[in-house]
Amino acid sequence: MKNILLIALALVVAVPAIAQKKKKKEEVKIETPAFNYDEKTNLISYNNVVETKGTTAELYAKSLSWMKSYYKNPIDVIRTKDAEGGKLEGKARFRIWDEKEGTGTKTAAGSIEYNITIICKDGRYKYTVTKIGKKQSTFYPAEKWDTANKAEYKRMYASYLVQLDAEINKIIESMNSAITAGEEAKEEEW
Repeated sequence: MKNILLIALALVVAVPAIAQKKKKKEEVKIETPAFNYDEKTNLISYNNVVETKGTTAELYAKSLSWMKSYYKNPIDVIRTKDAEGGKLEGKARFRIWDEKEGTGTKTAAGSIEYNITIICKDGRYKYTVTKIGKKQSTFYPAEKWDTANKAEYKRMYASYLVQLDAEINKIIESMNSAITAGEEAKEEEW
């Protein structure tokens, strides 16, 4: 009888442990995006030149208006305003989250900081988003996550990189739609 109880107890303890190991092996890997690295700085960089209608002053005004409406605290974000040169520079941040695989529960993982620059010229503007990294006691660049994740997969790093890419692309999409928006039709005054 004692032997049967010991065997049953061993099975009760062993089965969950085996199931847990099997779950870890079946972990679904998160596909990380391919990032552009700036050739000069070797930093992750989102940049593009966008052709659109408008003078330097008009495009600068649209860019400034977008920054003021997009960011909750534009005074804190906007670092350089050069209307004559058509240049805006800012430093902003957004939150990232840790998400547990099976449960989907999210906990705050910190903030990602980035620099954004918009340079306007007649008929076009150029944006650059770079110097992306986690805000902590010392700046932790996103390039380290990408490099470490390529060497040995870590779900946490992959999750951060996916969130980073999604948020930066959302920012760029909002900016592009605001700056390239056409003139609204004006009603005739009677």
